[in-house]
Amino acid sequence: MRPRVAIVGGGVTAGLAASVLSQTNDVIVFRPTDTSASPIPEIVPRRAFFEGAFLGPKEEKRIIRAAASPVCWVAWRNGTKGQKHKATTNSQYFIYDKGRLAKILLDAAPVHYQVEEDIPSIGALTGYPAVLDCRGAKAVAADKAYQTARKGVALTCCTYVIAERPPSLDPETMEFWAETTASGHRRTFYVVPVGGSMVSLGCSSAPSDAFDHAALLEAAARSGLSINESSIRMSGNATPHPTIVHNSLSHVSPLGDARGLPCPLTEYGTLKALSQIAEISGGKRFPTETLRRPISREVDPHIPMELFA
Repeated sequence: MRPRVAIVGGGVTAGLAASVLSQTNDVIVFRPTDTSASPIPEIVPRRAFFEGAFLGPKEEKRIIRAAASPVCWVAWRNGTKGQKHKATTNSQYFIYDKGRLAKILLDAAPVHYQVEEDIPSIGALTGYPAVLDCRGAKAVAADKAYQTARKGVALTCCTYVIAERPPSLDPETMEFWAETTASGHRRTFYVVPVGGSMVSLGCSSAPSDAFDHAALLEAAARSGLSINESSIRMSGNATPHPTIVHNSLSHVSPLGDARGLPCPLTEYGTLKALSQIAEISGGKRFPTETLRRPISREVDPHIPMELFA
């Protein structure tokens, strides 16, 4: 009789865990009712990903095609210099839409069965010798089974709005630009298409250089992007702190962002989750150099700097 393993989550980490562990375990997946994911394409070293996930050439081709992001160009302006590159998978990097990749991995995994059910408290899930918690940092922070501790100060903050996309913006292109203030602070702006008709506009800066949404719209207008306040559907601020997570449930293993968050993003999060899955499966962790992201002087973690090397 094969071991029973419960996987909780609906993102890429849950999909990878289901794909890998279902080969030797009876896996039951608890997928949340809300599986929305960031529209910003993710980039990861191609060979490390597919070999670490034990996905063969046929599966690799199928996944690359099915997980391709609708945002397929990226433009980067640094002062008076500008570059534009195709944001699609190449021989070095796998570039994907997080929601699409999660769905194809979970749909294709040969699991025992799947349930669509929200699990707000991981301790309430009983009857499984092993539970892999892939719900992400926000769900774990709200779960009393965990203790989340900050392990350093925040180095970035982000101000953003979600608004109707102006007709002048290409729905297949995400754009980034940077500026340095008179006081020497570095700011990185981004505009990313969301769905068919919306756009996410934001700015990452040092916490000491945080500013409000009106200032964000003014800065965008100076750069040639005009967004009316009446078109804004949502706005927010985020100041991510590096965290580490602990729990007292010996049979529960948090994976990916559920285990803690770095700040800034010094590692490929998807490869780090794969490394954790490999260790749980009895394999070896990935080498540190495999996990490490390229060093960037920009404060925004979303820029795929690998494409601009």
